Amino acid sequence: MNQIHDRILQNEPPNYIYLFNLTSYMKNHLTRCSLFLYVLVFVIVISGCADENIPEDEPENSDLSGCDIHEAQSRSDCYGKMPCYTRDECYTDFAVSKEDLSYCDRIQGSFEKNRCYYLIAAGKEDPSLCPESELRDVCYDAIAKSKKDIFICDKIEDHRTKSLCQKHFAVSETDISICNRMQDISIKQECQRTIVLSIEDPSVCDKIQNQDIIDWCHKNFAVSKGDSSICDKIQNQDTRDRCYHSVAVNKQDPSICDKIQNQATKDECHESTG
Repeated sequence: MNQIHDRILQNEPPNYIYLFNLTSYMKNHLTRCSLFLYVLVFVIVISGCADENIPEDEPENSDLSGCDIHEAQSRSDCYGKMPCYTRDECYTDFAVSKEDLSYCDRIQGSFEKNRCYYLIAAGKEDPSLCPESELRDVCYDAIAKSKKDIFICDKIEDHRTKSLCQKHFAVSETDISICNRMQDISIKQECQRTIVLSIEDPSVCDKIQNQDIIDWCHKNFAVSKGDSSICDKIQNQDTRDRCYHSVAVNKQDPSICDKIQNQATKDECHESTG
C-alpha cells in the first residue's frame, strides 16, 4: 500500500500489476471483513485513476491556484530555504505565459511585481506597458533594441542608460552622428572610438565634435595608413608629435622625425629610425 500512496503523492499512475497481485494476496489470506475494506480502497483508487483521464471544465485560473502551495510569498521569506520558488515568482510566470498584466496585481513584492510588468511589456514589445519603477528605463532599452527603434531610447531618463541604448544603434549602423547626441561623455567617446576603429574612412574624424577624439582619430588613421600628412590635421602639439613619431618608426623613415617640434621626442624618433 505504501507504493500506491507514494505514487499518488508524486502524481504518478498506480502500478496495476501490483494492485492485481495485492488483491490476490488479500483474497487468500485476509478475513471477509478485512477483504471488504481493502477491496473498497482498491475501488476508490481505481475510480480516482479513471477520473484522471476524463477532461473536466476547470476555471481559467486553475493553474494559478497552484501558486498558493508555495510557503514563501517573496524572496525575503527564502532565508535558509534553497532552492526556493516563491508564490510571487509563480504568479509572474503565470502572468507572462498568459501575457496578462492583471495577474501581476496578485504579487505582493514590489520588485517582483514590476519585474512581472517588465517581462510582459518586453514580450509584447509595447513601451506603454513598462512599469513606473526603476525597471522602466531598462524596459524601454530592451524594447528599443528588439523593435530596432532608436526613438524609444529617447523615453529613457537615466543619461547612462539612454546613451548605452543609443550606442547600440550607432555601432550597428556605423553612424557616428548618433554618438554625438549622447549625454554621457565617457560612453560618447567610447562610441566614437568604436566606430572609428570599425571603418577605413578618415573623413569620419570631421564628424566628431570633441577635439581630443578628433586628434586621436587623425592619429589612428595616419598610423594605420602610414601617412604622416594626416598628422598635420592634429591640433594638439604633443599628439601631433607622437603621430609623426609613430609613422616614422613604422616606416623607418627618419625624414618624418624632422616634423616633430618637441626635441626629446624628435631625438627619440631619430634613434628609433637610425
